[in-house]
Amino acid sequence: MKDFNTKHGLSRTKLYHIYFGILNRCFNENDVNYNHYGGRGIAICDEWKNSIVNFYDWSTTNGYKDGLSIDRINNDGNYEPNNCRWTTQLEQIMNRSTTLFITINNVTKTLREWSISSGIKYVTLRDRHSRGWVGEKLLSPIQFHREKNTKVQNTHRKKHVLITIDGVSKTLSGWSLYSGIKRSTLDNRLIRGWSTNKLLSKVQIQKHS
Repeated sequence: MKDFNTKHGLSRTKLYHIYFGILNRCFNENDVNYNHYGGRGIAICDEWKNSIVNFYDWSTTNGYKDGLSIDRINNDGNYEPNNCRWTTQLEQIMNRSTTLFITINNVTKTLREWSISSGIKYVTLRDRHSRGWVGEKLLSPIQFHREKNTKVQNTHRKKHVLITIDGVSKTLSGWSLYSGIKRSTLDNRLIRGWSTNKLLSKVQIQKHS
């Protein structure tokens, strides 16, 4: 860390303390936060590790101002220019290590972002994820709850819920009009767990004993 002993005039700046806070989290095993950073492999890039001036220059040209904190975009990534930004505390909370990153069809988003893009409540997605739902199933427009009377309630009955088939999204009523299949039939198929690629099948084959 070659410029630590040189005269850079930064020792009284807020960025100076932020910088050494990063170094301690990543390399000082006695730091209270080490286990959450260096202890799980988080490091700082050589460009910044070897020069506080480089870190200062990047910060002042990338949105730093008093009151902001440095945040890693990918919580499993290092402190480096391509993975860092200056954010408010609220934005950091949204990106904290407990945030769930979910990949569906090669697209990775936080669970909250999937909630926003899908229109499904965050608490619903969190519950599904905790029960092992993965992939497209996680964003399924239906969720089943069996009550004491064994009646099945399903959220796809809400008119605003969209079902996507081959890249096209329609309401269940819309798919009924498009396919000529009664909505009640589509309802029943969803309740029985038919996948979306079979939902519009004109013929249901049944095996008899």
